Amino acid sequence: MCCGVEDTLSPYPASTRADEPDEPAPGDVECCLCGQQDVALFLYIYNIEMYSSNMVTEMPVTEARERFSEVVDTSAREPVFLTKRGQRQAVVISTAEYERLLEADEDAEDLAASDAVMNEIMAGNPTIPWAKVKADLGLS
Repeated sequence: MCCGVEDTLSPYPASTRADEPDEPAPGDVECCLCGQQDVALFLYIYNIEMYSSNMVTEMPVTEARERFSEVVDTSAREPVFLTKRGQRQAVVISTAEYERLLEADEDAEDLAASDAVMNEIMAGNPTIPWAKVKADLGLS
């Protein structure tokens, strides 16, 4: 995300002491390439890690076709991977999980946008005066 290489990111610190909690705090998350730390990166990667940690059910597409009702029932509890020739091709998830993932992605995008704006402000770029914002919104 931060340096364009998403597959090398992890929400877990490179080294943890035994007395530290298993789950990382937002400040612990950093890109292994550039060292950037931010909350958006934490949320995005942490949600992927939490979601993928329970992915154990796999089923060939031909079998899933015959047992589709069971696939739907199982997907209410956990994701079901559909495979072709032993390779994962698709995943069936519950509506609730899909909506949770969409919301997490939107939250991460909002935080990334907020980080970008704050970086511009910190770099000294001009901002829009509050009086102009109120006038544009018809609040003055």
